[in-house]
Amino acid sequence: MRPEELRYPVIVVDDDQWMYVYSSPDQLVQDIEPTFLDDITATFDGLARPLRIALDESGEGVFAELRSSDSVLSRLQDDPPERLTDPREYTTSVSQAYERKRERRKKRA
Repeated sequence: MRPEELRYPVIVVDDDQWMYVYSSPDQLVQDIEPTFLDDITATFDGLARPLRIALDESGEGVFAELRSSDSVLSRLQDDPPERLTDPREYTTSVSQAYERKRERRKKRA
């Protein structure tokens, strides 16, 4: 049986409560540096399932994998754009709200 695949967009929250939304695996791998992993407090896929982001085997890149197949939509709904019960609709609305706001990226060394 094939393991479940995570669904994009991926939502990452850091310890300063900044939210980052990644629409593809390439964007996630390119933007998240290994030194940023300790700053991450929460990660969710497009179905509001919790993720784990960790170093790959080389120790220089990162990868994301599902921690659970259960949706934790309530953790994302502290102050939602609107009340939605379908995780796919909610993560899409969060992504759209995120795209309308200015973006803060980590500085590259």
